[in-house]
Amino acid sequence: MSEPRWAVSERARRGYDRAIDVLERAVPLARAALTIVQACAAVVALSAVAVVVVVVAHDPPGTWQTWLATALLVMVLAIAPLVLWFFAALLREVLALPAQLRALPDVGSRYARELAMLVSEAAGPGGRVRLRSLPGDSVRLARLLLRLRDDLPASGALLALVRVPMLVAVAAAFVVGVLQVLLAPVIVLSILAARTL
Repeated sequence: MSEPRWAVSERARRGYDRAIDVLERAVPLARAALTIVQACAAVVALSAVAVVVVVVAHDPPGTWQTWLATALLVMVLAIAPLVLWFFAALLREVLALPAQLRALPDVGSRYARELAMLVSEAAGPGGRVRLRSLPGDSVRLARLLLRLRDDLPASGALLALVRVPMLVAVAAAFVVGVLQVLLAPVIVLSILAARTL
């Protein structure tokens, strides 16, 4: 004997609420991680800028080879902070996820009403589509879909956070970032010392 539909719906709703509660309990941890990642990204980026500025000031690029070498240096030094900033952006999306999920039932019913109104206005007599209003209705539908995409929760950020390649990339960016921060003063001081000699 199958369960009544209302019982399945109630069980699904309880599961949905429990999932949101789990996400909300993870918010303080995600907020602390976001602060750490943003600080690390800023420090690594500042160390990279310091190295590039000192290298360019010491030996300004003049030929295409030196310009290419400088561009390669900038790209290599920018990898770690860019990965960390991307990870921070994912963490910000995850922080917004519980509130978006809590509002989802209201958002869904609002968009369902708007879509039903759009369909009823687009239908002509006898339920036929009015060709004259098709371009305008298509634009209205496109706007509705764009707004819906903005209001729906970005659960892709949560999935991206727990993927192994992303975690490996972030761990590598932390290691490379620490090395950059430690080596930047050595590089800057050695270039400045060579310049004064």
